[in-house]
Amino acid sequence: MTETALPPQPTSDAEFADRLQASIRALAEGRHAQGADEAQLAIERAQLQSLPAAELARAFHLLATHQWRLGLFEDAALTARRALVLWQQLADPGPSCETHCLIATAFTELGLYEEALRHAAAAFDLARRHRLPAREIEALNRLGICHERLGDPERGEQYLLSALQQARQVGDEGAEMMALNNLAATGIGAYHLLSQRGENASAHAFLQRSRVHAEAVLLLVDRGADAYRQGVVRGNLGEILSLLGEFDAGETLLQGTIELARERGYRAVELRTRYNLGELRMMQGRHADALTELQATLEGLRQHDHAITRMRVHRALHQSYKALGQFEPALKHFEAYHAMEMQRLSLQARAQARLMVNRQDIDLALASAPAPFASAPMPLQRG
Repeated sequence: MTETALPPQPTSDAEFADRLQASIRALAEGRHAQGADEAQLAIERAQLQSLPAAELARAFHLLATHQWRLGLFEDAALTARRALVLWQQLADPGPSCETHCLIATAFTELGLYEEALRHAAAAFDLARRHRLPAREIEALNRLGICHERLGDPERGEQYLLSALQQARQVGDEGAEMMALNNLAATGIGAYHLLSQRGENASAHAFLQRSRVHAEAVLLLVDRGADAYRQGVVRGNLGEILSLLGEFDAGETLLQGTIELARERGYRAVELRTRYNLGELRMMQGRHADALTELQATLEGLRQHDHAITRMRVHRALHQSYKALGQFEPALKHFEAYHAMEMQRLSLQARAQARLMVNRQDIDLALASAPAPFASAPMPLQRG
């Protein structure tokens, strides 16, 4: 989960500076629709006034960050790529690292794991070569998520624990929140993966660790995090508690997250949490109520694609329709789920060679020397 926003630099154009600052404030306050509008106006001003490439790149990165949080993952990837081209032309490694991570985030949500892994590994390599510990922490977060999505949750957890350790070492609470929340999310993904494999003891152990991480990050966000983080953290904990059979506590958190996400326009968060609520209804044996939530989620995903959520919704609809004896729609959703699962496995297979090479390089880098915190600057401002 990329959480950073590149800080503004002095500029001679007052209107551009005002738009950029307004977008940064909106990011800090979780007002991402307004923030995206302000960033777009800053881009237009920069292009009109032929402002320096670094200022245009900063505005593109900021717009992409808002788009990602709004669930516009494809738009976020395309916008961030425009920023990355400019950063690379300027040979500026810090912002390049951060934008690589943002692109990796968007590609992960779209199910494009090979591309996500490539950008995450590029960010890690840049961070190590240029002694940028804050960027290394962010890259480790992305690598952890990539490995979990590619079927290696144990390795993903190791990278995230390394990111957490480094964040605590430098005293960066924003980076600590990021790592803890990603550990919670990875635990959820690992639970589903291992349960499908029949490895129930390992699945439950992952979920229990996930709960510890989710409760730890909740203490941090309650001290003053933005609305987006509040919603994501509570939604993750609500899903974890539901999977552990604590339905009342889980439902309270899930309902609160849905309300917040709907109010703020966090469409991807809302849809993912509605699926979680439908799954909770299934576990309670309330399959008719589950169908209501799941069908609404599937309809919403027509406009906001989220590969993992869509696949899980089809699987859950198959299970609920089957439990109600409605075998024709159950078969339809099973076929849709199976097609998506085959596509996911194909993409995963294509990424395996890159996964092995990158893992060896990254493990060697982490083992060869401690991260250079002592001489490095503190992390950039976080949203």
